[in-house]
Amino acid sequence: MVVPVEEGPEDDQAATYWLGRWPTLAPPTHRWGPGVEVAGALGAGVLALAVAAGLLVGVPFTNVGPDPCLGSTFLGTDGQCVGVAEGAASFGTGDSERAVRDVLQRIEQQNEQVEQELSGRDADDPRPRSRTVVYFGSLSGGKDAEDPVRGGTLAELRGLALAQAYVNAQALRTGERVPLRVLAANAGDRFKDAPAVARRIVDLAEKDRSIVGVVGFGQSRRRTYEAMVILDEAGLPMVGTSGTADELLRQGEHYYQTAPTDTRAGQVMASFAEHAAMVDGRTALRVRLIADPSDAYSASLATAFRSAYGDERTDMLLYTPTDAPEPSPVPGGPVGPSVQAVEDLAREVCRAVAAEPRTAVVWAGRGSHFQLFLGELARDSRDCPEVSVLGGDDVTNALTEERRPWEVFAGLTLYYVSHGRAPALSGASGEAGAFLSAYDRTYADDHGARTGGMRQDAHVALAWDAMRYLAEGVDQAWRGTGGNDERLDRGLLQAVLYQGLGGGGFDGATGRIEAHGAAGGGRLTEQKLTAVEQGGEKGSRTVLLCGTVARGDVRDVWGPEKHPCP
Repeated sequence: MVVPVEEGPEDDQAATYWLGRWPTLAPPTHRWGPGVEVAGALGAGVLALAVAAGLLVGVPFTNVGPDPCLGSTFLGTDGQCVGVAEGAASFGTGDSERAVRDVLQRIEQQNEQVEQELSGRDADDPRPRSRTVVYFGSLSGGKDAEDPVRGGTLAELRGLALAQAYVNAQALRTGERVPLRVLAANAGDRFKDAPAVARRIVDLAEKDRSIVGVVGFGQSRRRTYEAMVILDEAGLPMVGTSGTADELLRQGEHYYQTAPTDTRAGQVMASFAEHAAMVDGRTALRVRLIADPSDAYSASLATAFRSAYGDERTDMLLYTPTDAPEPSPVPGGPVGPSVQAVEDLAREVCRAVAAEPRTAVVWAGRGSHFQLFLGELARDSRDCPEVSVLGGDDVTNALTEERRPWEVFAGLTLYYVSHGRAPALSGASGEAGAFLSAYDRTYADDHGARTGGMRQDAHVALAWDAMRYLAEGVDQAWRGTGGNDERLDRGLLQAVLYQGLGGGGFDGATGRIEAHGAAGGGRLTEQKLTAVEQGGEKGSRTVLLCGTVARGDVRDVWGPEKHPCP
């Protein structure tokens, strides 16, 4: 029973996905019954069309072959499998997602190692059994996406896998810590399916008591907020990897943040734009601030920068990409003139720089659109052969493209925010040294254009710190049970995190993490380390470092002139 599809609704992504993968619809193997079989000769064509119609409108038909979305995964908005899975089998098959699958396979192997170790223990063994952490991120991209995995997902997964191996090596050797398994939850392209996936995590956690927490939330989007509310209402502890919008902390008291907020990042960027000789060896006189008013992260960062730098020297320029997942403006977001296309954006910037050469560009948009902007700038740069840009932390995602930003536009001078660059801390922080050592052992031979620069990417180190934060909470919760393993669940972990980790925190790979908990007045580090890097062909160098590197080591000034840190 074959249904050839020559023409169909091209905008129906679910139908395109199903019919593309299963062009042959297998008939049921069981007998339909005498009444149906008598009519079979006359109605086979009608039945075939009914099957096809069911797929087009999303009606489940359970006997048409194996479901490509297995286990707790399901078909998402863009026709790809989203949900929760162990390992790499259920997510992304494209060539550009191979690096992500490699990390997921590494995590799967580490899970198996834990299971093998624990399977040989006696029932009365006093050592703790494993607990499960869910990574919540965007593991697939939309249709025809230039980068199917956006927003630092690969970097975060690497940091998570490295931290899991580090934690488990100690746990399995000493028996005094809790070994951790990791499940991957794909929230879809740019977190489009985040609420539905969050509900799937909650359902799974109700059946599996070993699930104690969630790490991730690397993109500050409105769908991310909805998902966090769902997880918060279920009492699941959450630790952020790199999401930085202030709104993240307002989605419930079960979320803890390792990265600085957008307010802090915006203040640091404003201080740098005020004092740094970033435009041809001189300070900027004006700033062209570019933001996406529909993007929660971009809107938050732009608002924070403008508030700290001042309106009188800031010219706002708004641009929302045509493929924006949430195109309507964020309530209370930035206001100003807008452009409809990226070429118009480049043209307006070029005009501003031509009119006042000491104009700096502050990019508060996503890194995934930064390269497109530079490409347009390179095509029409006769009036602005050189442009200086200060980008937010999301710009680091553009540094792992096949072509680096300065290769796309040769006249670029690029500065960007980094939320804790481990190479700059290796001499002052033992945790940063441990992270770098683990990274170099695992990825010593990785020198690809997309992945070779991730050693310096703060997303990797932030994910390491998030996993270490959650692991430390699990260990303290287990010690609090007096060795009664049955009492260790997510409720007990949440109680520990709410009160704050013992010792007041730890020195992480991205600087000091002040884990004083909600009961202690906050769920983030107030003086979290923030850096500004200058990128170039010979690598990046740190030009600003503000915040707490380690206990007793606070950087409160930056630059040769000792400018005060925000």
